[in-house]
Amino acid sequence: MYSAPESPKAERRPRMLVVLVAGVSFAVAAAAVFLLVPSVSGGGTPKAGPTETGLQAPAGTGESPHSAPSKTSAPPKTPSKAAQPTGRAFTALALPEACGTVSGAVLNRVVPGASKQPNSNNTLATCTFTSKAPFRWLLVEMYLYPTTTLPDAVGDAKRNYGARWTQAHSAPLARTFALDPVSGLGDEAFRSFREDKGQPLVVGEVTARRGNVVIRVGYSRQLPSGTKPESVQQSALTNATDAAREVLSSLR
Repeated sequence: MYSAPESPKAERRPRMLVVLVAGVSFAVAAAAVFLLVPSVSGGGTPKAGPTETGLQAPAGTGESPHSAPSKTSAPPKTPSKAAQPTGRAFTALALPEACGTVSGAVLNRVVPGASKQPNSNNTLATCTFTSKAPFRWLLVEMYLYPTTTLPDAVGDAKRNYGARWTQAHSAPLARTFALDPVSGLGDEAFRSFREDKGQPLVVGEVTARRGNVVIRVGYSRQLPSGTKPESVQQSALTNATDAAREVLSSLR
């Protein structure tokens, strides 16, 4: 059976339908992409996903929230110490006569009308001043570490002073009321005030070092019956300190 051939219009219809379907598919895909991509117009923050809070850098720092913290500046350098004197430490070659180290003015006030008893050798010089009615007593003691025989005379004097400071903290026969370092007396000094338990006496004492010499000055007085030791503490320490200052000044 013979059939007539299809006209050219009939052939073009399917092709147009394919093209139309393809065009619609492309439009749908484009619209989907447009909806999924976040808008960044106007420089705003993308709306997709939550923004982080609490990590923003302070305004004006120019740093991002996750940037590494800046290193702290180094602390200022400690100011250099003032230049220390280059002179040698004081050293005495010999001890003065102990009974002549305290002036008459101080002796008349501290131990009026006192008798004196000297005792000395090359490295140790002492003098005791004793007055009666009422009893008062002043001891001057100087110990020299000779630079001619000792390689570290000043160091030895320092160690002797340190040992005396340690020993002063344990006086088995005395009741100590005061024990303190003192400035302005030689290179280093301390003073103490105590009551002698064996006798009704109080003692104000100064121990000091100047260079290679260690001195000890003690002032004692009888404590009247019913008198509290604390009532004479200041005067006893003042008397010992005034005498010790003159002894240190006499060292040459």
